[in-house]
Amino acid sequence: MAGQWSSSGYATDTAALPEHQVHATPAALSDGECQLGGYLLDRRILGRPVEGRAFEQLRSANQTVRETRRTLRHGRGNVTVDIEHSNGESSLRTEAGRLSRRAIPQKLPSGEPLDPAVRAVAAATTAQAGKCGEHAHVGAFLHAAKLGEGEHLYVAGKADHSWAELRAQTSDRAQDIVMDPWAKGPAIFAEDGAFSREAHKVDVDHHYDRATERPVPTPTHSCMSYGNSVSGGWTPSLAGR
Repeated sequence: MAGQWSSSGYATDTAALPEHQVHATPAALSDGECQLGGYLLDRRILGRPVEGRAFEQLRSANQTVRETRRTLRHGRGNVTVDIEHSNGESSLRTEAGRLSRRAIPQKLPSGEPLDPAVRAVAAATTAQAGKCGEHAHVGAFLHAAKLGEGEHLYVAGKADHSWAELRAQTSDRAQDIVMDPWAKGPAIFAEDGAFSREAHKVDVDHHYDRATERPVPTPTHSCMSYGNSVSGGWTPSLAGR
């Protein structure tokens, strides 16, 4: 590849300052749009252009990546450049969010269980900061409303890193899309990610589908398991991520 690929980003590094507009162009493209353009150009040069429905899905996923970063606008609580840029606020807010998540009731006033993934999203969006786990959960939650027929959205991960992943009802990994708002880069196809290209090596937590638009626990857990049992339920284990 002409670009550098990581778990789920194009030219990914951890030095991701807040997104800004490129004012030299009449349409004023953002960092995220420019990064997606670079990724698409890379694919075309290598004879793998992205067109039609695949392009629309990728563009929509990239919008979700950008929306997630804006939602968690104080940045990443475990990346030096964000900590310095926010004068330490990204770390403080991340820890405050995790503390507040534990204080959110596990049930609604009606007695209906409040899904742990929803509690994680609520805490992270209130804190406006997080590590990769919070970014993955918020990204998945935001994209759930955009799901098309037959599409499923997963919180996935490998090697102590988490991201959101859009999958269709097919075993073709080339059609799956990775959204990693924590990393610097756009949404990409899973086959282009160093961590995500081999589906059988990716662990999944819970998923959303169009029918529910609500998180559904996925029974397959391994090293990235979020399945710590609490009162018969399951709780996202975001510690360290």
